[in-house]
Amino acid sequence: MESATPELEVDILRYFIALLDNWKWILGGALICGSIFFGYSQTLPNTYEGFIRVAIVNAEDPGGVQPDERRASEVLTLVEHGFIMGVSRDNYQDVMRAKLRSRLFTVSFMESHGIYQALYPEQWDANEQKWIDGFVLNKAEAIKWFGERIRVIEHNPETDILTIRMRWTDPELARDWANQYVAAFNDHVRADVLTEVARKQLFLRDELGRSDIVETEKSIYRMIEAQTAIAMLANSRDEYALEVIDPAIMPFDRITPAPKRLAIFGTVSGGMLVCFFLIGRVLLEGFLSLISQLKARPMVEGV
Repeated sequence: MESATPELEVDILRYFIALLDNWKWILGGALICGSIFFGYSQTLPNTYEGFIRVAIVNAEDPGGVQPDERRASEVLTLVEHGFIMGVSRDNYQDVMRAKLRSRLFTVSFMESHGIYQALYPEQWDANEQKWIDGFVLNKAEAIKWFGERIRVIEHNPETDILTIRMRWTDPELARDWANQYVAAFNDHVRADVLTEVARKQLFLRDELGRSDIVETEKSIYRMIEAQTAIAMLANSRDEYALEVIDPAIMPFDRITPAPKRLAIFGTVSGGMLVCFFLIGRVLLEGFLSLISQLKARPMVEGV
């Protein structure tokens, strides 16, 4: 006995023929979409990228004073070593990378290098050096914009090399910001170290005035000497926290927009959309044909 319900057969050849018969529509759709994407790319601002490669400087040397170095037939005690070195961190490089991205340093850099004014040039009165009346700077939004769209920090775990990228419409600013970011971070870390050294030296001198024990005084003098050495090292080394391996240079090639890539993407997308439309039309025609067959076929009342 034959089945009362006709079967909907899937014939790949039908789809292939439909695509082949409408190749002009496919080509036309691809060219139109490619042209639209290419035209859109011309409306986008040019973006350039300046990048600098750096390495984190090993800060384990406390200004030339090591706990195993003998000084006048004596060695630094564990207390002295801890006072000189501070809190020892096994994850020192992780901490430095975190500080490099930290909100504290980011805000300091943006304020000292005119990033806010560059982000909102229409709201900044260059002659009066102030924001135009009625404009309220949203620092949280500006910091988010800077961290997500302008500054990119990449870490190579194999070499521990950091690449700091700055993306901006002005190639000179992109280069300068990348170089200035590293220089500012070195100054930022150096300032923190010098502040800590001054605090420790003040404390040690106060303790020296209270002590009348010779051995304690010797220990305090050694720690003061060590703090002085740390301060001298911080002031004498420009690349205190980050060592520059490859400084940023003027970028000549823009990274966005990429008209060729957008045009190719648009062309492929347009051709695929037309193909999906044609395949969908064949499926719809087959479905409508099946419904027509079901309506035209007489009902089988019995065997």
